[in-house]
Amino acid sequence: MQSNIKSSLSTFSQFWMIFFPISSYFFYSYVGIDPSIEKAMYFVALPVTILLSFHGLYKSQSKKYAKFLLPIFGIMLLSMVNSSIFHGQSFLLSYKVTAKYMAIIYLFYLLTIKPNVKQIERLILILCITYIVLWLYGLYKVPQVVFGQDLDEVIDDSRGIFRLRMAGSTIVVLAFFMSINKYIISKKKVWFLFFSFLYVVIILHVTRQVIVFSFVIGIFYLSYKTKWKWYVLFGSVFFYVMAGTVQFADDSIVSKIINISEEQAKDQKRGEEDIRIQEYKHFFFNYTENFFTFLFGNGVSHGESDFGKKDTKLAKEYLFWDSDVGYAHIFIRFGIISLAIYIIVLYKGVKQKTDTRLVYPKLYIIYLVLANIASTPVLWEPILLSISLYLLEYDSYQHSLQKRKVVCQ
Repeated sequence: MQSNIKSSLSTFSQFWMIFFPISSYFFYSYVGIDPSIEKAMYFVALPVTILLSFHGLYKSQSKKYAKFLLPIFGIMLLSMVNSSIFHGQSFLLSYKVTAKYMAIIYLFYLLTIKPNVKQIERLILILCITYIVLWLYGLYKVPQVVFGQDLDEVIDDSRGIFRLRMAGSTIVVLAFFMSINKYIISKKKVWFLFFSFLYVVIILHVTRQVIVFSFVIGIFYLSYKTKWKWYVLFGSVFFYVMAGTVQFADDSIVSKIINISEEQAKDQKRGEEDIRIQEYKHFFFNYTENFFTFLFGNGVSHGESDFGKKDTKLAKEYLFWDSDVGYAHIFIRFGIISLAIYIIVLYKGVKQKTDTRLVYPKLYIIYLVLANIASTPVLWEPILLSISLYLLEYDSYQHSLQKRKVVCQ
């Protein structure tokens, strides 16, 4: 990363920095736009972004994280060939389903235009607020489907609140960590109120592991950096909730989430192996059939192909969803080499020592390590991974500059 980190970006760069992430979410699958147009715009935006990222791609070998993700991008291209050769899926169908993963090119685009930290944080806030506003509008319009490709879909409310299937929800987690980081540095109440609001939004998405992991990581960081009162306040609340001393109404959100967890615990007590353990065993040991796909993956299956129908049958008959087991998902789609690379990148992100103002991308990486065990945020949120790694690249470069100054003095 060159020393001339840009304090100002061209109008087009600012536009594309926002447009590409939103296009990668297929414009949140808004029903007012034809789905084929939403997808076509991203399928065009992707190769355009690759061309715009030429400088970042060319210079990637000198970068701490980009040098690892460049091979990943190449393996994704190769996986589309694999799905054609070994599973008979057309290259066009493979591109349609693989393109969303290839949004990892966004890291190289950021390295090309070199936005500063303020510009990146403004981007995070724009994406976060955009998502929340649209999500609230979607809740307001329930039972009408506003965001989603299936207009006849019955919106799930089994957990006490309607669960909308909208892309890009994990931006709330990244913004949550960022606002905690901002509060610790500035002690401004606005950031305290903002991260509290964001955590309410996280709870209202009623995804248990997101609620737990974001809470644990956020509160640990708060407790570590602020006064002991955080331990008492949040530790007590968490203890009483988990111990069951707080009683909730049977139809409340918390009660329904607890009931689901209790049912799963009962299944395990009856000797039934956890479904995700079964999924990991199957996808790691029974899914891949040859050494080449073991190394470079089977590719991503499309529902209209025989390859996709095979995966659909597996899900319906055995309830085996590779999207439920993130590390296995990386393995079967892009091979053991890609899995090893992602583990190295995540490990480096967790271990990196950062400036106090840039702790939040590291917190998000820690979140990914945990959440990817039972979901797929590493592959399904390439934009947020790109943003976090760019910030870590930026911080690493700043540290190297300081070391050079010390040596020269």
